[in-house]
Amino acid sequence: ADTSELFRRLDALGSGEQEAVARAEYGDQLAKVAKVLGEAYYLNILAHPELWEDPDGRAKAVKDAVAAFSKQIVQNIRQVNDAHDLRFRVPLEALDRIQRRPSAGLNPASPTAGRSTRAQRRRARKPDQGGGAR
Repeated sequence: ADTSELFRRLDALGSGEQEAVARAEYGDQLAKVAKVLGEAYYLNILAHPELWEDPDGRAKAVKDAVAAFSKQIVQNIRQVNDAHDLRFRVPLEALDRIQRRPSAGLNPASPTAGRSTRAQRRRARKPDQGGGAR
């Protein structure tokens, strides 16, 4: 809701340059937030915590990043209201790091998690056909 409000106010009160800067800055960040909050990560952690290493830590990292993002949007709304230039201070590289954290075992978000490929099954069925030790 705050994101919509920021752009509504930029349209009414801001300069075209400010709106362009905000679109460029927030476009990538909103895509990252949506990806992290989606079914493949945050919602999956909440639904299947037993499948994730440190699910509480991961969930907290997502919540902290989203809170920082929301705080930045509110600060930008205040800047627009006060006719100041927008300043972006909260880098969301944390969202990138969140999804790249190593986990033990399979990634439960993977559509093939727990499944072997056809090639893997074929190799498992074939007896050793190489000229092994005799």
